[in-house]
Amino acid sequence: MVFEHYLSAAFITSIVILLYTIYHIIVYTKVGDWVYRKFAGRINESVFRAVFFRLSGFVLFGLVTAFVFSKIYGAELDFLTVQSHYFDGVILLSFALALLTITITYINVKNCKQNPYPQFKIDNWTNPYKFLSYITWILYLIGYEFMFRGVLLFGTIEEIGYYPAIILNVGLYAFVHIPKGKKEVLGCFIMGPILCILAIKTYSILLPVILHLSLCLSNEYFSIRTEIFNRRRVSSSY
Repeated sequence: MVFEHYLSAAFITSIVILLYTIYHIIVYTKVGDWVYRKFAGRINESVFRAVFFRLSGFVLFGLVTAFVFSKIYGAELDFLTVQSHYFDGVILLSFALALLTITITYINVKNCKQNPYPQFKIDNWTNPYKFLSYITWILYLIGYEFMFRGVLLFGTIEEIGYYPAIILNVGLYAFVHIPKGKKEVLGCFIMGPILCILAIKTYSILLPVILHLSLCLSNEYFSIRTEIFNRRRVSSSY
């Protein structure tokens, strides 16, 4: 059992909503502006905000959530591991899903005329910038999946049931993507159920993490590559 019986679905959901609310206040209000003015100095604003956005998510969704449920309430968090009889299947499925996701992302980025990614708005994509972008995305998404497909999903499914837990999860998942626009909200209603089902069927968040990382990192890679190509093409025309 992932959670102790005395932690109700309503309580778990409330904690998740509270932590995301704190995150939203930090990232999307004037608090973020104050942090930038106070600590950013000469750092590129888009770089600072993107890194701040991702690391704040990792801390709140990952570290703080783990501390609250594991250390304070004694949750077992068994979804962090993969049971041995599922391991081979999970690895094989991971490669297949990653390949499919990367292919779809490549086609999408190639045909997208107004791509908001990458979030770093810089003139020169050096290797340190690329590494910083990739590693902060990885940390953010691990924390994100830990909270949503881990704590929220497995913490509520036993009490409210399979389908209600998925509906609750996908509903909140889509809701928190509203600031990113209609396209990402729609994507949540497609991606959300898939991530939940993969987690439930394997009793682990490993597959959702791999799939989400494949989607995000491939999108970042192809977006960066396209931006570099476009800049070179403009430069060569002069």
